[in-house]
Amino acid sequence: MEELYDWLLGELYRQTHLHQVLREYRNRKLVKFSDYEGRFAFNKNPRVHFPPQRPQEVSPVSLF
Repeated sequence: MEELYDWLLGELYRQTHLHQVLREYRNRKLVKFSDYEGRFAFNKNPRVHFPPQRPQEVSPVSLF
């Protein structure tokens, strides 16, 4: 998560928006998180696992 923050927050996202997108992708099983204990939370600095290849069709995440 720390690397994603460093990479994306200065460029494209506010932290809240990044979390919304990642949470939606987690619900769609497009990304996985590991290396955290107990209930999932971004402040536990989980490791993010992206698929080896970009999915063929991913509909955009609706945030609004």
